[in-house]
This record gives sequence, structure tokens and C-alpha cells, in this order.
Amino acid sequence: MHRNGRIDLAVTSRVHADIPNDPRASTLNDDLDELDVVQIGSVTRLGSWILGVDRLPCERFMEFESSIRARRKPHEPKPPGNHDWDHLHGHHLANRDVFLTWDKAILRLAPALFEHLGLVIKKPEAFLVALGASSRSS
Repeated sequence: MHRNGRIDLAVTSRVHADIPNDPRASTLNDDLDELDVVQIGSVTRLGSWILGVDRLPCERFMEFESSIRARRKPHEPKPPGNHDWDHLHGHHLANRDVFLTWDKAILRLAPALFEHLGLVIKKPEAFLVALGASSRSS
């Protein structure tokens, strides 16, 4: 679908932080190149910032993230970690349409991320099913 121009695939500049160890780390760039996946910036974070790629944060996004962290009760599942928030923030800053993940912490926040920031979060297989259904109806 990507090669046919039906979808545009992107990862944030934090993807390497998520996959730091071999064997995956050493082949990641080649794999992304083979799939023609573009790298978009993430949010600037002290100690993790690619000049000219990463972008200044969105206040609305930061307020949302802070509210999620502040409302969490000790017995509730953990919210996304910093790298996950950076991926989400980067996609939000780049006005991406859909964020695909299997990460349970992000998927739990899908309704709130859509309501407050307009970010659509889906599992990859759910996205493919929805995409197939929409192409059949058009």
C-alpha cells in the first residue's frame, strides 16, 4: 500500500532509542530504507535532540501528557514512557493522521488522545482492516 501511494509511513527520530540493541539495531536503517519509511522529527528534549529535525513542543500536548501523569492512581497501569510520549508528540507536531502501535499503554489512551489532540491510535492490523473496508466502499 505504501509503494502504491495509498499510505505514507513514518517513524520519529526516537525510533533508534526504542531499538538500541542488536540484532535489530544494526539493520534498522536498512529495513526502514527498504520499506521507504521517512523519518520525522520528534519533540526536543534535553539530552535527546536532533538539531534541524526535532521540533519545539506543543503546549497543548504537554498539558495533556502532564494531566495523564498527574491523574494516574498507584493501582492503575503505567502511562506511556518518555520515548512513547516523544513518538506521539512528534506525530502530533507533524500532523500525522494515524499512529500505529501494539504498545498497550498508548492503546489504553487512544480515546483520550483522539478527544483531546485528534490523534488516531490503532493497532496495525485494525488499521489494515479499516483501510480494506474503506477501499471496498469507495
